[in-house]
Amino acid sequence: MIHSVKPLKKYGQNFLTNRNYAEKIVAALSICPEDVVLEIGAGTGAITAVLQHYPYRKIVCLEIDERCIRVLQEKFADRAEIIHDSILNFPLAEFAATVKSKIKVVGNIPYHLTSAILFKLLDDRKYIAQLVIMIQQEVADRLLALPHSREYGIPSVLFGTYTQMVRLFKVGRQNFFPVPNVDSTVVQFTFEEQTGDIPDHDLYRQVVRQCFQMKRKIIRNNLRRFLKEEWLEQITSVPLHVRPEDLSVEQYVKLTNEIYRLTAARGKKKLVN
Repeated sequence: MIHSVKPLKKYGQNFLTNRNYAEKIVAALSICPEDVVLEIGAGTGAITAVLQHYPYRKIVCLEIDERCIRVLQEKFADRAEIIHDSILNFPLAEFAATVKSKIKVVGNIPYHLTSAILFKLLDDRKYIAQLVIMIQQEVADRLLALPHSREYGIPSVLFGTYTQMVRLFKVGRQNFFPVPNVDSTVVQFTFEEQTGDIPDHDLYRQVVRQCFQMKRKIIRNNLRRFLKEEWLEQITSVPLHVRPEDLSVEQYVKLTNEIYRLTAARGKKKLVN
């Protein structure tokens, strides 16, 4: 136990026990006196304990476990705002509007919620100045995967489109309590200010997801479930006879934009079957 809180499986709790790693995580945020920091899943305060010693404007800790909330309030109530909530429900847009700035986000997130949390943060990217997050190593491998690799997929393309990602360091499983079955990796995300070369971001996500619908099929066959054959025949920006892992981020942007132009040229909003 840590601080008399027994980790619960339902929350996916694996508490970080090595302060050195907590210090490295916080250092990666490059916190300045004007910064507002949001910590996801503060737990019993391993990262919070380091955050409080940096110059900052405001720290907000999100935690869903009431037992951990009591520990956080006892230890950090005078230094941080403790909120009983999940990042999946937290209104980041409203929060950013309240503090009148973009937010720096940090956290050690539960493995079983990693995908949902990452895509929620991607949706809220315009409110985030920087994200430093500890995730399962194999998830980090997928995010940072390059074209033509087995791990390359939807997360690789979408996060590669909207963020600059840096793999910072590995955190071995022995640095957590209880000890998980996997190692972790800390990744730094800096969200792109300009993505104006994508006129329809919803369409872009649709196209990427459809192309990876069945990874062993070529892109043309995957897109047949999404586009009419007459439209497929007009696409020339990228090869359609390759598998989805063979196109780069830039090529997915070109493909989507060509679909968008074909649509706009005929005054139609959708080309889907």
